[in-house]
Amino acid sequence: MIRRMSALAAEMERRERDASTRFAAQQITRPRVVIVIDELADALQTCGRELEDPLTRLVQRGRSAGVSVIACTQKPSASAVGTLMRANFPVRLVGRVTSADDARVAAGIGGTGAEKLAGRGDFLLIAGGQVIRFQAAQAHADQARAQSEPVQNPRANFAARMMTRLQLVK
Repeated sequence: MIRRMSALAAEMERRERDASTRFAAQQITRPRVVIVIDELADALQTCGRELEDPLTRLVQRGRSAGVSVIACTQKPSASAVGTLMRANFPVRLVGRVTSADDARVAAGIGGTGAEKLAGRGDFLLIAGGQVIRFQAAQAHADQARAQSEPVQNPRANFAARMMTRLQLVK
């Protein structure tokens, strides 16, 4: 995991260097990279600074280079996830937590009431200092696959949708 994060941080730095060249305007498309980390706190406790340093760089500067980080943890303690990393996540989704201290760490601001959430899909969305409470629905794997299919292969799915619409018009 450490080698992968270091390689992604190097790719981000390469993209930043390339963007500063005079040919950057001609680079219309570049693949976006989305890094998804489940149990961030456990990974950081296991790997330590070797993982925290490249991951912090990715969280701080990655978005401008087309590298986004999505991280999840069940333990939003201040000691588990570093201050620089926590401060650079632009959006946070917070479920029910056990204490007001955990709510403050998870949300990034105090007084959100995350410790009072009902659970079972009850969440807070924190973005730009605003707190929005919402209810999330559970989706099964086949439902999620059906929703993500158009994103994975947009041209083929566009053609299939158009054929279906044309058949409906007949």
